[in-house]
Amino acid sequence: MSRIAWVAVLLWVMITPAAAHTASNSFLYWGEDTLRLDISVWDLQRLSDLDQNADSQLTWRELKQSEATLARLIQQDLVLRHGGTACSLSAVLVGLSSYSEGHYAVWQLQSPCLAQDSATRELHYGLLFEIDPLHRALYRIEIPDAERLGVLAPGAEVIRGGISSAGDIFAMFFNEGVVHLITGFDHLLFLAALVLPYLRRSAQRDGWIEKSDCREIFWVVTAFTLAHSFSLVLATFSVVRIPAAPVEVAIAFSIGFAALLGMRGAGKSQRYLAGAFGLLHGLGFASMLAGLLASTDAKALALVGFNLGIELAQLLVLLAVLPVLLVLGRWRGFRQVFYPGSAVGLMVVSVVWGVQRLG
Repeated sequence: MSRIAWVAVLLWVMITPAAAHTASNSFLYWGEDTLRLDISVWDLQRLSDLDQNADSQLTWRELKQSEATLARLIQQDLVLRHGGTACSLSAVLVGLSSYSEGHYAVWQLQSPCLAQDSATRELHYGLLFEIDPLHRALYRIEIPDAERLGVLAPGAEVIRGGISSAGDIFAMFFNEGVVHLITGFDHLLFLAALVLPYLRRSAQRDGWIEKSDCREIFWVVTAFTLAHSFSLVLATFSVVRIPAAPVEVAIAFSIGFAALLGMRGAGKSQRYLAGAFGLLHGLGFASMLAGLLASTDAKALALVGFNLGIELAQLLVLLAVLPVLLVLGRWRGFRQVFYPGSAVGLMVVSVVWGVQRLG
């Protein structure tokens, strides 16, 4: 096997298992005396085998037949407390809702404690965290004069009563933006496919990158940033509505397309490609926000925090990786072995993810 093929296979082995992951989110809506959980039917399948006829399709009938089992799992991992005392909690499957990611089962959670003082209530959420640490539960509390908005994650699994301050909302969604970018390997690999051709060109000059190439990398990253920020805003404010499944497929294939184009050499085409596909990547970023923020006054603040978190993480990753690649670019084999091997690896990963997401 050639050295290029070895590099491609190594990249595929290292990245494919982790990055095939797509967003797993649930939504909690807490009113004055009501509590509703919307959870993806495919996340429920991960908790319990619902596909009784093994046809890779989940029907309402299959959900209803497994309602008792699923209700017990929800009751085990959602604990409602009032004044420090655990309250009885029941879960009833009442219907289906539709989000950009697909169909969600709607559960009405019932408890006598829901009628108690909201300031002394708290909800402990533990669904899916053990099997998927990237799972997130986005919640909105709608109590008169006490709106609260936030995200539950491993290590931050409790909702308590009270009003969310602007700083809390901003910090919470800023943090989620950072996590979303760092764990979004498809977004990072797309950027890599755009930037690597400039480093290959610098390798022809003893590994020293010129100011003109630095400017082009800056414009590529800026084009990607502006484009995904624009579509993120449009999707979050429901100006644009596109199902998540085709968006995720297109994002996967965008990596291979960018890598293939980069084989022709660095140029302004990378800048235009970053802008065009950046619009798609913004729709992917928005998938976790649109449902929760549809009717909240804190939409703009949460969106700003989330987007700034993405941008900071993107900048930090570039600052960490570029110096390493520049040093590597001084290696004689960078241009002949590492770059073409990486490009082929990116195309292989792109096809694998695209086919997985089509399924």
